[in-house]
Amino acid sequence: MLDADIQEAELKGNNSDPSSPTYPTLALTLRDRRSNLRASIETLEGRLDKASDVAHET
Repeated sequence: MLDADIQEAELKGNNSDPSSPTYPTLALTLRDRRSNLRASIETLEGRLDKASDVAHET
């Protein structure tokens, strides 16, 4: 979903280069959000794995 929103913002802004000074602000914000969500998911999956390991040890 975020990927499609980023692509749409890039198309509307006629710029798909995140390093460009004219890159759409919305696309930058959505990219940051996507990155943060991925990091959160990775962290939570790690916690779940650890909790699962502990549960199986007892």
